[in-house]
Amino acid sequence: MTLKAAIEKHNGLSFIFNELNISSSIGRKSLLETKFSKDKAHLLSQYSIIESCQSYISEEINRKTLAKVKLILSYINDIGGTIKQLNQNQILDDISLFQIKQFSLSCSKIKSYIFDIDKYLDSNLINKLNLPDLNQALKILDPEGLMLNQFYIYNSYSKELANKRKDWEIAKEEGDETKITIIYSEIDDLENGIRENISTKLREFSEDFIQSIKIIGEIDKSFSLAEYFTKNNFIKPIFSNTQIISYKQLSYPPLVSKLKETKKIYQPIDICLTNTPCLVTGANMAGKTILLRSLHLSQLLAQFGFFVPAKEAEIVLVEDILCSIGDNQNEAEGLSSYASEILLLNDIIKKVKQGKKYLVLVDELARTTNPTEGLALVDSFLNILSKHISFSVTTTHYSGITTKAHRLRVKGFIPNNNQEELSISEIPSQIDYSLIEDHDNKIPNEALNLADLLNVDKEFIDGARKLIKKV
Repeated sequence: MTLKAAIEKHNGLSFIFNELNISSSIGRKSLLETKFSKDKAHLLSQYSIIESCQSYISEEINRKTLAKVKLILSYINDIGGTIKQLNQNQILDDISLFQIKQFSLSCSKIKSYIFDIDKYLDSNLINKLNLPDLNQALKILDPEGLMLNQFYIYNSYSKELANKRKDWEIAKEEGDETKITIIYSEIDDLENGIRENISTKLREFSEDFIQSIKIIGEIDKSFSLAEYFTKNNFIKPIFSNTQIISYKQLSYPPLVSKLKETKKIYQPIDICLTNTPCLVTGANMAGKTILLRSLHLSQLLAQFGFFVPAKEAEIVLVEDILCSIGDNQNEAEGLSSYASEILLLNDIIKKVKQGKKYLVLVDELARTTNPTEGLALVDSFLNILSKHISFSVTTTHYSGITTKAHRLRVKGFIPNNNQEELSISEIPSQIDYSLIEDHDNKIPNEALNLADLLNVDKEFIDGARKLIKKV
């Protein structure tokens, strides 16, 4: 799975991607082609690169240097297609030769600006951000050493060409059209020969060009990530030695941003997962779905080699993240929400039974069916998960679940002591989103608490409470 594919499935990941200050098309491509990884060594190297970039930009003088680098990156073009033509033994035209010269000049400038980046990198990572020396290639494209951002078949390429151009100028002054045409044809042949010769010489540097494109992408990507993670207090995850997934003050960036716009504060969450299924209860609007999306996002970020939005993060690498979150109704196939959900759960169960390690996130399992069957389905699903090595969080509003599970509850609604009518937009400020251990097998009457907060008709709500007590 690439980051590009994951972004299409997760709004939180899309949000972060759009917030990144990527300067070049090469950097954007490099980022989107990042792969979901289960290789611990690879991920550690990616984390280390980001940390190194953070160390670099922690110094003001380097931040100013990086601003210059980013300006160059904003103008740099991906010459991958041109290098492919070169490797196919094609003779490059002036436009293609100009593109290579422009790219080489840009790389040379960037290399001169961040010449000391090596001292911030581990010795085994130096080549990750260290551009190849393209000066020899530049000499081929710029024999007069003018370092101009343009390409021209200079007279210095050939004495014969220089003499022919002089003859052509004389012929133009004399107005001899026949001579002009003949000399122009000879000049054209000489220039084509020079282009062929330049293309042949440049072919020797193909690997350096390819490596430079890759490193330009890495520089743009890594510094953009480092800036974003520093600004938003993302941290490097560590790998668990005890097979637990644990977060302290885990947050969800899209919601944090939205609340910040209205000068409200997001309440982060602490959670710890083991191979025992985790069951989370709580009212609607109480943050259960955001919890699942937060866990999904953080696991994705960690396994793409990025930092995560938490104060502390201990993770386990998984084969994949299996989710059933949101409305699964598929009208195009004529399936109801329930049918779509059950088919999706069936796919999850099949994968879990294969014995590989997954992170399973299921929101309000069987919520669209009747309570008796819904409860049975939740219990049976948790029972299957308990027999396998995956990590899981299942949210529900059903009570009476018997399967052994790590039970948590969103603390829920804060009493409306002022007895003032609240609007829907004010409800989040009246909810304590923290997770607490839940040793009671009963679901709290949060729906009625929500109705209280909204100042719904008292007779209506009191009547419901009386009926619940009789059950």
